[in-house]
Amino acid sequence: MKTKLQAFFSIAIGIALIFGSFYVYNDILLWEQEGGTRRLWIVLYVLYEIVGANAAFILFIPGGLLFFYNAYKLLSDKQEKHK
Repeated sequence: MKTKLQAFFSIAIGIALIFGSFYVYNDILLWEQEGGTRRLWIVLYVLYEIVGANAAFILFIPGGLLFFYNAYKLLSDKQEKHK
């Protein structure tokens, strides 16, 4: 039961990170179109200066995929123990 709960939360965090990346990406694109000033996290700002609006994807997508992989490993290890 504990591993199922851990896998569920890993999947939920992974989904949140991926959707968060799309939200931040769209927010950055809107900011580029409208102008003005925005506050960004320092890591996101540095990545934005290097690669542009895709910085949100570079920052959040790998984290989301890592949580999906963690859930996969938790569930596959549990299935192997039952065999």
